[in-house]
Amino acid sequence: MSESSARPLAGIRNLKDARGLTLARRLALRSGVLIENFRPGVLGGLGLSYESLSEENPRLIYCSLKGFLAGPYAHRTALDEVAQLARLEAAGLPFAPIGRPEDLFDDPHLRANGGLAATTLPDGRNTHLPILPLELSGGRPTGARTLPAAGEHTGAILAALGVGADELATLEAEHVI
Repeated sequence: MSESSARPLAGIRNLKDARGLTLARRLALRSGVLIENFRPGVLGGLGLSYESLSEENPRLIYCSLKGFLAGPYAHRTALDEVAQLARLEAAGLPFAPIGRPEDLFDDPHLRANGGLAATTLPDGRNTHLPILPLELSGGRPTGARTLPAAGEHTGAILAALGVGADELATLEAEHVI
């Protein structure tokens, strides 16, 4: 997927609508990478599990971002604050202060390790946003980015899947996309 289509499912608003689910499945079957952060079991319940999708798209890389790995908490929805409350610096366990999202912009760790990327918002304002805590070949992804507006590329992505203009208009009017 190109960077411009890195977040195409953001344009599909309703996976409970059969049409939205069909579009998501079609897109996943044509994609090289699917990254999801739904509660455990949600996508599987919709027929979008790795097992289901990889049968038809064996090259698919399926990445699930979860707060808890295998164990008694694996089924829980995790928030950063929950994970942090379970760890105390005094006990020698990993620790980071609990803060508000806007505190991330001044976080010394993110500032020191390249965890904030220069970004241009759809309205033209420049800012920095946290990037995934990910290293590729020993380094963090870099480079300024301009964020697409919500849904900006949805029409083009779905047209590439063969969705026609009339169907796009209907899906949009009915809040499927």
